[in-house]
Order: sequence, then C-alpha cells, then structure tokens
Amino acid sequence: MKSHNHFLSRMLLGLLLCCLTQTVAAQTRRPIDSRHPLWMIHIDVWNYANPQAIIDMIPQDIRPYVCMNLSLSCQYDTKLNIYKKPQDGISTLKSWATVCQHNGMWFTCQPASGGHTHIQDSDLNTFEYFFKTYPNFLGWNYAEQFWGFDVQGDKSSASQLSRIALFAKLVKMSHQYGGFLTVSFCGNMWSHGLSPLGMLKRNRDLLSACEKYPEAILWLYKYTTSGCYYNTESVTWGPYIAGLANNYGVRYDRCGWDADKNILAGTDKNNIQYPVCAGISTVMEQTCVNGGAVWDGPETIPTECVSVGRDTPTGDGFMRHHWNFFPGFKNVWIDMWRKVIDGTLYIPTRAEVLGKTKIVVINDVNSGSDENKYAGWQDLYDGLYKQDDPYNCKAVRYKTGDGAFMNNMTWFKKTGRYGAIPIVPELYDNLAKAIPVQKKKSTKWYSISAKQNDFNARYASVSTGDLYVNRYRNQLITYTPYSYFNKKRNASASIPLQYNTCKELKLTWGKLSSGAIREYADHINFYLNNYRTDTTTLVTDLITVTGAKSKPSYSYTVGTGVVSSASSANNPSAFITGEKWNASTGTYSIEVRHCGSVNLKLTCSGNERWRRTDYLPSTRLATPKQPQTYTGPVMIEAEDMDYRSIQECSRDPYYNHQSERGHHGTGFVIMGTNKNGSLRYVFNSPAAQRYRVTLRYMNTYKKDNIRLTANGQVSYVECQTTNTNEWKTVSKEFSFQKGNNSIVIDNINGINLWLDQMELSPVGSSSTASSSNTTTSSAVNLVKTWRSGNDFIPEGWTVVDGGNEIQPGNHSSGPA
Repeated sequence: MKSHNHFLSRMLLGLLLCCLTQTVAAQTRRPIDSRHPLWMIHIDVWNYANPQAIIDMIPQDIRPYVCMNLSLSCQYDTKLNIYKKPQDGISTLKSWATVCQHNGMWFTCQPASGGHTHIQDSDLNTFEYFFKTYPNFLGWNYAEQFWGFDVQGDKSSASQLSRIALFAKLVKMSHQYGGFLTVSFCGNMWSHGLSPLGMLKRNRDLLSACEKYPEAILWLYKYTTSGCYYNTESVTWGPYIAGLANNYGVRYDRCGWDADKNILAGTDKNNIQYPVCAGISTVMEQTCVNGGAVWDGPETIPTECVSVGRDTPTGDGFMRHHWNFFPGFKNVWIDMWRKVIDGTLYIPTRAEVLGKTKIVVINDVNSGSDENKYAGWQDLYDGLYKQDDPYNCKAVRYKTGDGAFMNNMTWFKKTGRYGAIPIVPELYDNLAKAIPVQKKKSTKWYSISAKQNDFNARYASVSTGDLYVNRYRNQLITYTPYSYFNKKRNASASIPLQYNTCKELKLTWGKLSSGAIREYADHINFYLNNYRTDTTTLVTDLITVTGAKSKPSYSYTVGTGVVSSASSANNPSAFITGEKWNASTGTYSIEVRHCGSVNLKLTCSGNERWRRTDYLPSTRLATPKQPQTYTGPVMIEAEDMDYRSIQECSRDPYYNHQSERGHHGTGFVIMGTNKNGSLRYVFNSPAAQRYRVTLRYMNTYKKDNIRLTANGQVSYVECQTTNTNEWKTVSKEFSFQKGNNSIVIDNINGINLWLDQMELSPVGSSSTASSSNTTTSSAVNLVKTWRSGNDFIPEGWTVVDGGNEIQPGNHSSGPA
C-alpha cells in the first residue's frame, strides 16, 4: 500500500511538472488578453520606412499598448533570382529589429506575402534565431495565407503543405520562447483549404499544437479579398471559440471594399472614393462583440497608415525624408484605440464571449469539395444576419446564391441580435463544450425557418428596427449596416433600456455611422465616429430617450487626433442641434451633426424600476508588460540619414541598380565625387559611454579617407577598394554622451563610395565588427542558380534553399 501511494505521488508530481513546463513559457514576453490588448503598427518596405521615424510618430499615450510589425513585401524576380523589395529580407528584419530594441518596442516580423516568403519554410534556425537574439521579438506574422503557393519556378513560393507544417512548428516554438504566431486569413471560395479551419483539419500536428498551446497562436480576420466575409469571419473566429486559441483579432484592409466597389461600379475612383469610416463598424464589432484583443494594420499601409512625404531641407544644408500618419489613421484608428485604452470600449474576455455564444457549427464533413470540408454552406446566414444590400447581390460571374460566398460582398450585418456564427472543427475545452447548441454540418437545419427558431429561442431580442445593435450587459455596439450603393442611408432602432431608469433609447444613425454606448442608472455615454476624408458633409445622428422624469442635459468633446495643417482632409468637427424636450411625455432628443468622433455624455433618469447593476468595467487599462532596457548594437541604414551634396539616395534600388547585390535594408547611398557630400544621423544614447561606429560600404573607385565626426570628435577612416558587389566594413570608436549624439560622415576626398549601413555598438557588446579600427570583407561567392554563377552575398545575409544555408566564406558554388 505504501509503495502504491509512493507511486501515485510520483506520478502526480510528474504530471504537475509536465503541466508547469507547458505553461511556464506561455506568453512570458508580452501577455495578451482583453485587459492587455495589442495593436501591431507596421514598419513596411512599401513606405521605404525609416523605423525610427515611424516609432517617433506613435503618440506616447498609446505606445505602451503597441508593437511594431516589421513587414516585408515578397516579390521575387525569377529571371534575375533576386527579391525586389527588399533584396535581402532577413538582414532588413535584423536591422529594423535593433531599432525596435533600442526604443523599447515589442515587435513581430512578417516575412511573407501569401505563399511567397523571404525565409524558406524549412529554415527553422532562422525562425528561432530571432527568438534567441531579440528579447523584444514576439513572434512571426503571416498575412493573406490564401494565394501564391506552389508557383513553379519561383523559389520564394512555398507549398501549401509545407506552410501549414511550418505553422505547427512555429506554434510550438512560440510557446517555448513565450511568444505567439500570427496568421491572418482573407480568402475566397477557391481557398477554403487555407482558412484556419482548413489548415487545422488538414494537419493534425497544427491542430495538436494549437490544442496544447492556445496562447501561442493568433488567428486574425482580414478583409483583403472581395466576397466570403461572413464565412471568413466564422472560420477565423472559430478556433478562438473552440479552445484552439486564447486570443483573436482583426487585420482590417480597405482592399476588399475597393474590390467590391469595382465589381459593382467599375474602377472610377474619382467618382466613388473610399470612405475611411467604412471599417469602424466591423473593427468595433470584432473588438467589442467577438472579443478581438489584437489589431493589426490597417491596410494597405501606404494608403491607410503612413504617407510618404518628400525630401525637404532641414534648414542647415541637409535634406531629410519625411513620413506622416494619414488623417484617417489618426482620427479613426488612433482615436478608437484610445477609447479601448481609456475603458470606453470594453473587450469581453474569452469566457464572456463563450458565455454569450449559444450556437456553434461543427464542420464534421471530411469528404467532397473543399467547401464541404472547410466552410459553412450557402444559406447558413440567410434569415439571420445576411444583409439585403447591393453588395450581397448575385454577381453574374459567380454561380452561388445571393449573398453567399463570393456574392457576399459586405461585412455589414442585418442585425446584431445573434452575434456571429462560429464554425469549428470540434470543441476542445470545457468553456467551448458548454455552448448549448452544437450543430454539426452533416445534420444541419432542414429549413431556414427551423434555423431561425433555434436562434430566436437562444438569443433574446435586443431592439427593433434596422440599425445593427448588439448588447453585452450595459455596452451596446451599433452601426448603420448599409453600403453607399444602398438606397437606404439611415438606420433606426428602438432599444429598451436595462440599466438607465429612463424607458427607451431611440437612435437614428446617418450614413456609415457607428457608435458604442454605455448605459448607467443616471446617464448614458456615447462614443460616435464617422470620420471621412472624401467629403466635408456633416452627417446627422439622432438620439432620443423616453421616460425621463426631468429634462436631460449633455456634454461632449470632439475627436482626439490632430490633422496636419498641410493636409486637405477634414479636422474632426461636431455640433449638437435640434434639442427637443416634451415634459408631458418625458421625451428628449438631440441631433449630433458630425464628421469625426464625438464623446457624448447624456445625463438622464426616469422612474423605471428593477434595473440591472452589473456594469462592465470602464476604468483605464493598466500598462502592459514593457521590454527591458536594451544595451546592444543598433543598425542605422544609410538611406535613412540626412544627406547633402550626394549623388543618390536609393531607397528602391531594384529598378535602378538591378546588377547590385548584397545591400542591407531597403537601399543605400551613393556618395558621388562631390567633396562636400555628407550624411548625418542623430542617435539617442541611453547612457554616456564609448561606442564603436561601423560603416558598411562598397568602393570600386579609389582607396582614400572619409571623415567621421561624432559630437565634435573627428576621425579619418580609410575605405579600401572592393570588387563590384563586395561589401566591407570599417570601424572607429567614439565617446557618446547621454541623449542626442550627432554623427556626420564627410566625403572629403570625393570617393564614389556606396554606403549601406552604420552600426552603433557599445564597446564591449557583441558586434559584427571585430575591432575598433579594422576593415573586413564580407563577400561570399554565391551562384544565381545555386549551381553556377558568381554573385556576392554579404556577411549576415542568410541565404537558404530548402534546408541548406550558405554561410560567409569562400564558396565556388551553391548547394548541390
């Protein structure tokens, strides 16, 4: 008996230790949940991005809740065997990573566009390198996983099966290092097998990894493609509901809206411009209804996030490149994120989301078409929330029913009563298994009316009218659910009040208006936003309360964003007009005329009794875990420096210098032969200390000196000659002060030097340069076709072909 008890004790201890090893690494870097949300803002090659400039633009009040997504475009020239933008993706990520580390910013890395990638799916060493090297690295981010796979003759194109297998490994790796894998899906009727549901059903290893480590995977609902919005939401939200992901999020993209518009109205964008408020409703819904604690984007980055300005004089002889956030980014996305942070927009926990989800669809079909195995079905949303809208018409080129799959060209829902319908492979934890109605696809409802009866029995009516209204306790999410092709412009609702002691709230929202509402016993708070840049017209939203015992009062503020005076866009504006009060009926109404966000408090109370008091939290979110101080090297790309009297600042060299190989970052600077040519960079040092300044250059012109100055300390640096596409480095040490340090590179002898990068390393830290005054070669002989040729690849540029990796050294040919 004693030995039996001893055996049981040892077994229980072993199980406990096993559980601890599975959970100890879970999101140890930067935990995410509904009270610690995360917004991924992009540093993107499409903007020729200077990572320091993009970080500097992020307002200080939201920065602790942000991580940077280092986003690479993946376009591969199969004839020249080079990537177009950037040429060397891995070195670009390494360079930008050091800037994020230096600024105390969390970051993720996006190496792929669809199936095309800068890192081969089998190259696990590179994936793990970032976790091991950069403490602020949260994980890998894969977007648009529905296209670009299995392209013959294109080495950047992965196979579907290898990518899904990679995801299984990255979920495990992310758990091991306390991070997470992010995958966003925006597919169509031809890519059901690449949806989250499709991937999970096709690969048991991925399913198992997500079941074991649900904190290490993020599935994001993306909007890039036209059509299939309802189904895409269902299959992307499904893993979160099923217990295969602890978190969920959204990557909004205007491309879907534009594609839908082009199908219905052609491509005349001058006639029908994109309204930036079009995404507010769905992002507010995904966040506050579906529990999405992660934002990514929005896209496209060069049209919705960061505008690329001109190079302009600094006032002291140099030229500087400029970036800025678009007005819509400031007045829609930053504005709304601030409302998440200050507690105005409540994100429900997963337990709360599961508690209000009454019906789930289990796709248990394992034969037939991909649609059968990995999607819903054509009339799943009919009779529930499928909207009657021109965007849900039956397009001639698609042989599906009205509003089904590719003919579902709007994400707007007809009603918020039911929430969304999750589609899952199975239910994996107790919270998920507690959902009352678990409808298998193989035994789906025999009629639309039978389905409606089930939903109506489980979901209580929230309102009457055609306005989208979803209630969770005292929070109401509302929006006008019509596209601008719809003849209907306004939507109304009558909402019985449950917390406020007045009787009823009546709303009439104008075109493309959205609002989050919080009920309290003696007041109602409104956050409204309809910001647009394509019109100056103010839209009227009407608010009415009935059953007030005395005349209500209001107060309001307008917007949180500041639009540059140079911008032609609107500044947010609002006016309260049309105030009416009928004392005999206790009815009070106001009109909010606005373009932009409005924060309105309506103080009102009545005589209704038996009101609920289970208010949602409305306090400001606590600051999430922040990175530790970084003291390592920082890479500064030459194309990001101020310049004067140079030949060329090349930020997109593929088109002008196609024979060049081996630069890091997005480009380089060609100094030219002007002896007045200079580059300048101001570096903020966290402490007064010695730094090693290392320049990376190519010089096929002549051996000579350049002058390197740091805070008045002058040193002359000899730049040796190189072969074409051979890059060398040279280093000098300087004393830096705490704070700003001005570093100037002067081409005093007119060397036609190509400068690629400057590395700033605290003396004593790890650096690519081996000593303080050395010149090193970083050339490797690499073939274009992997078997013959003589191109050069610099040290630090990892080149992979399947599982083979070319290391710096003397190689006469590529992998066999």
